[in-house]
Amino acid sequence: MGEWSDYFEQFPDEDPANQPDDRAGDALRARVAREAKYSPELLAKMAEDRKLREEAKARGAASRASDPTA
Repeated sequence: MGEWSDYFEQFPDEDPANQPDDRAGDALRARVAREAKYSPELLAKMAEDRKLREEAKARGAASRASDPTA
């Protein structure tokens, strides 16, 4: 296989540089850059906190879906 630039010349819509509204990717890149400054212990704590928030959000959505008065 050739260089990536050769591939993107053939498929310009696949080139990340041609994606003007990549807000999700921008947010992810910003988070990765920000978290690169933290210690592994703090990153593990942040990941655990994020997991707990997502689980709580899922439980809340499930309870609202099963509540007949909502």
